[in-house]
Amino acid sequence: MEIQVRSGYCFVGVTLRLIASSGFSHSPAVDTRRRRECGRPGKIINPDFTFCIYGRETMKKILLSISLVLAVAGMVVAQQKPPVNSNAQKPSVTAPQPKASTPQVSDDFVIGVEDVLRVNVWRDPDSSAPQVVVRPDGKITLPLIKDVQAAGLTTKQLEESITQKFMQFMSAPPTVTIIVEKIESRKVTIVGSISKPGAYPFGAPLTVLELIGRAGGPTEFAKGGGKAIKILRKKDGSTIDFNYREVLEGKNLKQNIFLENGDIVMVRSQLWGDLPARWLWRRECSTMRSLLRRGFPARLGWLHRGKRPGRENCG
Repeated sequence: MEIQVRSGYCFVGVTLRLIASSGFSHSPAVDTRRRRECGRPGKIINPDFTFCIYGRETMKKILLSISLVLAVAGMVVAQQKPPVNSNAQKPSVTAPQPKASTPQVSDDFVIGVEDVLRVNVWRDPDSSAPQVVVRPDGKITLPLIKDVQAAGLTTKQLEESITQKFMQFMSAPPTVTIIVEKIESRKVTIVGSISKPGAYPFGAPLTVLELIGRAGGPTEFAKGGGKAIKILRKKDGSTIDFNYREVLEGKNLKQNIFLENGDIVMVRSQLWGDLPARWLWRRECSTMRSLLRRGFPARLGWLHRGKRPGRENCG
């Protein structure tokens, strides 16, 4: 603020000094020249910014008025607050990242190996565990009570087991809550002509149609649009047929069975015999003729209506 006040006074002083040193002369020769340049009396400024003022008293009044106006303007400028820099860097505030949604599990969900759990003990953060993984031996480790069997139990059964163990060190029974953060023990796999093939964990009953929906549905190369889908059961190695098109049309809904842990769903792709004939004839016509000579006409004859591919079929 002190620097700004001094700057304001310096501005006023320099302005007054420039006005005082303007060198206005009132000699007859100068007045005659100014009358000639200005054109008529009473004009203040000509195009060349030459002052055309006549009379000593008038000059004093005008200079005094200009001085007062400049002095007031200088004081106002000096008293103004410095502008706030809107571009000044502000302390960055990191927005809280949304937590990953926990999987929805049913009440009869059985905890398995490699599942990730969260154990909350009400009003006792020291005994809680924000993240604990079920070990290959089926146990988890918690503060104070050490190892607890978790695999093979539901979340309700595990809560009761942990509560009983804590009763040995507490006078009142604690309130224990088990939350399944991530499922790694129950997965099904879908492969073949599917949009998003891979392994999918599930904590609640999952049907074949629901799995196909999660995987984005069959691709355009799926055989028959999904008519030839097979389910491979891990427990006994059996296979089950599933017709995706029929289920979508509301037919034979009994084939939409519930999947089991370890099941593999295979969506078959189209074979050469399922492709339109023009795809096969467009290129490599000699290879097509060779296949037909070796017995393939019986399988592919319907594609070209009993006619062998000739030069007119090759693009």
